[in-house]
Amino acid sequence: MVKVLFQYKYERGELKEMLLKTGESAKWIARNNFPLKIGNAGGIKVVFDGKESSPLGAEGQVVRPEFPGPKSR
Repeated sequence: MVKVLFQYKYERGELKEMLLKTGESAKWIARNNFPLKIGNAGGIKVVFDGKESSPLGAEGQVVRPEFPGPKSR
């Protein structure tokens, strides 16, 4: 089983954490830029605006991608 840790900030600055296991998924909708911290970047697929992104990193690697909100696109 693969586990991936996510940390993300809501628009009011609240820091949240979530652990996803193999087969689980999560969906976020944001009005502004959306910073994430992802542990085990090689263990996930990211779909943004309906398109699957290229791999964000290797298995076990921690990455900090930031996705633009609608105002930025």
